[in-house]
Amino acid sequence: MKKLSKFLTCLAVGAFAIAGAVTLGACCGETPKAELTINDDVKTATEEVVTYVKDTLYTASKSALTEKSGYTVKELEEKGFDGVKYYTEVATLKNFNKVEKLRLGNENFTKNQTVAFSIGNSKFIEDKVWYVDEDDKLYVAAPILQIELTFNGEIEVEGVKAEVTLFDDEIATDGTMTVKVPTAFAESENTATQVEEKNEYDVTVNDTTKWFGYDFGATAQKTVLTKKKSAEDLQYGVSNLDQDGEGYVLGQYIGIYNDAEATFERFNNKTYEVSVFDGEKVSSTTIHITAKNPTPED
Repeated sequence: MKKLSKFLTCLAVGAFAIAGAVTLGACCGETPKAELTINDDVKTATEEVVTYVKDTLYTASKSALTEKSGYTVKELEEKGFDGVKYYTEVATLKNFNKVEKLRLGNENFTKNQTVAFSIGNSKFIEDKVWYVDEDDKLYVAAPILQIELTFNGEIEVEGVKAEVTLFDDEIATDGTMTVKVPTAFAESENTATQVEEKNEYDVTVNDTTKWFGYDFGATAQKTVLTKKKSAEDLQYGVSNLDQDGEGYVLGQYIGIYNDAEATFERFNNKTYEVSVFDGEKVSSTTIHITAKNPTPED
């Protein structure tokens, strides 16, 4: 009779649950369904943070950042960067037992995973990509969120998926780029040669003090978001374009400025996928790097 009574009670509460939007599982001891609710203001909030990163953080003097190249958001604030904006509230989580992984678009990030985000003058934010606060709010580094969701506007938290709308129109992600030695450095020993019939380039880095140009047809100055990924490394950043002839290119050092030995050790024989988001489209290419060995073996 007790078993029957318990069964009938579950049925009764279950019937009430349908009317009251409470799951039957909560009555009968099943785990409540995890819920992922996207913040209504995520588009505007993300745009505000990305604008701050582009217009304020990128252009700010980095003269106080002398001890190292990478800093957490807290460390930047301790160095005098008041009110640093980097994260945006994306969603509220409910009934998640744990959150160990997050997918942004097509890229997966684990709990406490840090990546380097370039903010200019060879300085970086090196901090968590995402975190969940004490109120179960999911926060994500806004510029990383924005560039990743150009490829795929979906996030996934422990198997629960949700669409996140950051753009009024669909972003084209099939743009290509030409990798070139800029006109000003034509006499350098650096080279960039297209792999036949492919959107790939073989680049030779012999002079680390000269940058390469990624040309995607820009005709005016812009501030862009960037992503560089290899099998071992992932890095994001913000950068202004540089003028080259009548057009503009993304000028970047392939390697470490004025350090041939470190460039050889870290970048020789590496392949990177490079993507640029200019606010309207994403352009990408692949580079295969050969770096000069400053101390060749006999």
